[in-house]
Amino acid sequence: MLRNVLLAIVYVVVIVPVGLIIRAVRDPLSRQLDRSAGSYWLGAHTARGTYQATGSRSTP
Repeated sequence: MLRNVLLAIVYVVVIVPVGLIIRAVRDPLSRQLDRSAGSYWLGAHTARGTYQATGSRSTP
């Protein structure tokens, strides 16, 4: 019982503030609005090639 309480205290005192600070400093998902961008599409990279927006694959 005491162990669970101590783990909860450590989580609230250490882990939560670190996570909040990291989220305040950087934007890992690049969620900033860019009004000049025509699209936010990045495409997906696969092991065999690059996935294009049209659905076709091109191998290097």
